[in-house]
Amino acid sequence: MWFDALSRIVSPIAGVFTAKTRRKQANEEGLNKIQQAKVDGTNTLNLTDAEWEAVNANSQDGTWKDEYVTVVCTSPYVFIFLGAIVAAFGNDQLLAGAMTGVTKLEGIGIDVGHLCEVVVYAAVGLKLWRGR
Repeated sequence: MWFDALSRIVSPIAGVFTAKTRRKQANEEGLNKIQQAKVDGTNTLNLTDAEWEAVNANSQDGTWKDEYVTVVCTSPYVFIFLGAIVAAFGNDQLLAGAMTGVTKLEGIGIDVGHLCEVVVYAAVGLKLWRGR
C-alpha cells in the first residue's frame, strides 16, 4: 500500500527529470548536426522533431514575443472579468470600458473570440502546422 502511494508521487517527478534530460540530449544532437552541416557546407539538414523543437526553444529563450501576443489578445477578457468584479461593488466604469473596447474591435472587423482561438492554436499547433 505504501509502495503504491509512493510510486504514484515519485513517478511524475521522475518523468519530469527524464523529459528534461531527453530535451537536453536532443538539443545537443541538433546543435551537433547544425555544426556538422556548416563544416560540410551542405544545404540540407535532417533534424528529428525533438531536435528541432529543442534547438528552436533554446534559440527563443530570450524573447517575449509569444507572451506579449498572448497578453494583448487575452486582455479584453481580463478587463471584462475585472470589470465585473468591480461592478459588483457599485462602480461599473471598468466593465463598461472593456465592453466598449470589445464593441469597437468588433466594429472594425476583429472578432475577439476568434483572435483568442487563433492565439491558442498558434501556441499549441505549431507541430500540427508543420505536418508532423
